[in-house]
Amino acid sequence: MASNINMHLSCSATIKHDHFSPTFTSLVIAGLAIIFVADLVGNTLVIIVILKNPSMRDRTHTTNFFLLNLAIADLLVALVIPFSIHSAYKECWDMPMFLCKINSFLVTLSLLTSIHTLMYISIHKFVSVRRVAIKNEFNVPVSRKTSCIMIVAAWMYALVFSIMTVISDPIYKEMTLQCGPRYPVVGDETFYLHIANQIGNLFIPLVILMFCYTRVFMYIRHHANEQRRFSSTSSDGDTSQSEKGVTLTMVIVLACFLLSWLPYIVYTNYGTIVEGEKKDIPYYLNSLSEIQELRTKVSALESKVASLESKSTSSPVVFMSQLSQTLVNPANGHIVAFDTVITNVGHAYSSVTGVFRAPVDGNYMFSMIGTVKPEPGDHSLHLLLKRNGNTIGYIFLDSNHDYYLKRTEVAAVSLTSGDEVFVQVDAVHGTHSLVGCCFHTHFSGFLIR
Repeated sequence: MASNINMHLSCSATIKHDHFSPTFTSLVIAGLAIIFVADLVGNTLVIIVILKNPSMRDRTHTTNFFLLNLAIADLLVALVIPFSIHSAYKECWDMPMFLCKINSFLVTLSLLTSIHTLMYISIHKFVSVRRVAIKNEFNVPVSRKTSCIMIVAAWMYALVFSIMTVISDPIYKEMTLQCGPRYPVVGDETFYLHIANQIGNLFIPLVILMFCYTRVFMYIRHHANEQRRFSSTSSDGDTSQSEKGVTLTMVIVLACFLLSWLPYIVYTNYGTIVEGEKKDIPYYLNSLSEIQELRTKVSALESKVASLESKSTSSPVVFMSQLSQTLVNPANGHIVAFDTVITNVGHAYSSVTGVFRAPVDGNYMFSMIGTVKPEPGDHSLHLLLKRNGNTIGYIFLDSNHDYYLKRTEVAAVSLTSGDEVFVQVDAVHGTHSLVGCCFHTHFSGFLIR
């Protein structure tokens, strides 16, 4: 078991990982290092200052509880930046797969906790200002208990959603800096996760922020108008300046929230509605995760070079990779990543994505072997062998036996350079476990010519 957990995903398993110039890579790494230091030092100082000063934690300063919580959530970002620095340097993921899941978990947890903390801060401000404006309750702030409930709610929501992200099988895509959800969306599971993400982490927080800060602005403006009626001309200017300051602050908060999320909103929604046969997302909608235009050009050039090399040197293409650990209850549409590479001559198979990409035109032979263990009741699933999303073979596995069931499919197919072949789960009925380790379940192929 220990050897499986510590299995490294080789960068050599990808076809290419030389996308950026050394200068650009150095700038990215330097920028990440600066962010890391600023995050670590800045948020640590905020935490120390609040914890060292009891007066900042009394019942009249409950806002500081949220600021403390925001600093802790932002400090989690510092934990994942080293992963990003390493990935920027290597331009691939060569760390254990469980670290990919941890990376995705921490990124999601810190981000959603920060978003919902900002949302609860706006609610806190709205309630506090409303009590003053409507009831003239100057000395009745939001209680410590209520503030703590809000903070716990933010963490619990972020924790549940982060676990869902990990369960949905996060991946590391080329030319990115961290692991994350699959886009374009594949299957019902990732679609439902996308909808929950859009509603719970974008739409609802944005609506609450706009409502609360709009109401706060209206209360302050009403108060300012009341002051103008009873104040001198000189104080009118001070009131107007204060009103402008509050307005500017609220506009900045909402604008930053929208501008920060807008690229992600466009990218993820496009990745959801994009047609099924499209494997990639245009680079101008995918700036946060992949420079697609560059990737396409590099892929085309490398395919041509690989084709020329194969014709001149007759380089072989052979791969075999097995499932290292038992895959429990895979969902429909799940692409099986056979993560233990036995051989990968030609580096055309990726153990990270489970996808074989043909380096040259030619005739190929593929085989897949699946094994399920006996389960009580009626259970079954299909393993589909697919080329560019089209089925070219399948095996049917049912576990209503007293023994381990092992079945094989072999397919010979003509591929064009760049075509992709992979194994996908389909027609799942009941609970199932694809048996890993010891050559129970594996995927292999080779170039015939």
